[in-house]
Amino acid sequence: MTLELHQVTKKYGELTVLRKIDLIVRPGELLAIVGPSGSGKTTLLQIMGTLDKPTGGTVSLAGQEVTSMPDERLAEIRARHIGFVFQQFFLNPMLSAVDNVATGLLYTGMPRPERRERAAKALAQVGMSHRTKHRPGQLSGGECQRVAIARAVVGRPDVVLADEPTGNLDSQSGAAVAGLLRELNESGTTVVVITHDDRLAATMPRMVRIEDGEIIHDNQAPTGAVRTGRIQDEPIAARIEGGEIIHDGQPLAGSPRPRPSQSEPIVREDRPFAGMSHAAQTREEPASCDPAAINAIAPSPSPKGVIP
Repeated sequence: MTLELHQVTKKYGELTVLRKIDLIVRPGELLAIVGPSGSGKTTLLQIMGTLDKPTGGTVSLAGQEVTSMPDERLAEIRARHIGFVFQQFFLNPMLSAVDNVATGLLYTGMPRPERRERAAKALAQVGMSHRTKHRPGQLSGGECQRVAIARAVVGRPDVVLADEPTGNLDSQSGAAVAGLLRELNESGTTVVVITHDDRLAATMPRMVRIEDGEIIHDNQAPTGAVRTGRIQDEPIAARIEGGEIIHDGQPLAGSPRPRPSQSEPIVREDRPFAGMSHAAQTREEPASCDPAAINAIAPSPSPKGVIP
C-alpha cells in the first residue's frame, strides 16, 4: 500500500509545525524519518497514520485521498491497514501480555479464544512466548516494547509506524527491537521508524531527514548508491553493497541483511524474528511500563494494499 503526502502543512494557531511536506512511501519499504526534538517528525507520523489531519495538502493511501474522510472512516482504515508502535508502550497494566496483544483484534468480531490464540502466536514471533501471562509491571522495558510490537502486527497491517521505538530502552534492548522491525519488514510489511538517533537511522535502507518542519534530505536513490548528505554538519558518503550499508569502506554496524529481490515473492509466515537473540531475551534490566492504556489497532481480512 503506497502512502503519499503532497504539500502537507500543519499549523497550531500561529505555529507552523510542518511546511509543504512531499513524501512517498512505497509498499515494502523500510525507512527512518530522523530529526531533533521539535523538528515535526512525530506530527508527521500522526498525519501519515491518519491520527491527525493536515492544515493544508493531501494524504493518500493506496491511491485514495483520505484527508477529507470522516473520523469514523479513518478509524476503520487504521484498524484494517496501519499498526502503531509508541515510545511509551501504552500497555494496559491490568492485562497480561497476551491479552494486551489481543486488544489489537477487538474490532474484528473475532471470538475471544481465537483472538488470544492469534495474540500468542504474535508474541512467539517477537520472542515472548515465555512471558504471555505476565503483566506490564512484571516485564522489562525491552519486553514491554516487544509486546507493543506484537500488538501492532497481530492484525497483519500493511504499514507499521514506529515512533521512537528504542527511545526508552538500553542499547542492547534497543538493538533487539530494531532487529525485530527489520525482520518484520523482510516479511513484507512497510515499516516507518521515527527517531532522533542518527545511528539507528543509518541502518535503514532509506533515511529522510526533517528539520524545522521541512524535509531537508531524502536518500531515495536506487539500490547501489545512497546520495551524499549531511548529518549534524558532518559530510556522509555511503553506499549499499549486498544489502549492507558501507561507510568508510566498512559495513556499518547493525546494517540490514540482504533483502529478497523484486522477482522473489515475499511470503508471510509465523516464525520467530531472527533479530531476537537469546541473550536479548534473557539479559535485560527491569524497567517499568507506562500505565496508560490505548485502544489498540485491529486487523482486516481484506487483501493487502487495498482499502475496502
